[in-house]
Amino acid sequence: MWFHLDTADFTLRSVGVAQSASPEGPFTFLHCFQPDGDPSLDMTLFQDTDGTAYFVRSDNNKFAAVSRLTEDYLNTTSDGVCSKGYVFPPPCCPTACRPASGIRGAATTSC
Repeated sequence: MWFHLDTADFTLRSVGVAQSASPEGPFTFLHCFQPDGDPSLDMTLFQDTDGTAYFVRSDNNKFAAVSRLTEDYLNTTSDGVCSKGYVFPPPCCPTACRPASGIRGAATTSC
């Protein structure tokens, strides 16, 4: 399970990862970190048809970022992509999709 792990005043801006043998739990907390060294806020996970998984998130509410997950889904690899330098409204509520056309995409809403 991946989740936004933070303080009440949003100063931690990190990701928490926990795991369980069952969707109902109990869960064991594994670690807390900032993928690719950047703050992470709203987030989602996406699994492609080839089994590759990605972590899609708002990078500090300034950019959209995507990181490839490790094969066990417990961490990110160094294959991160961030939209830094691309100007658009701050990304919130990121979503990754694979429509019937097979074209992959990601969308965010404005904060």
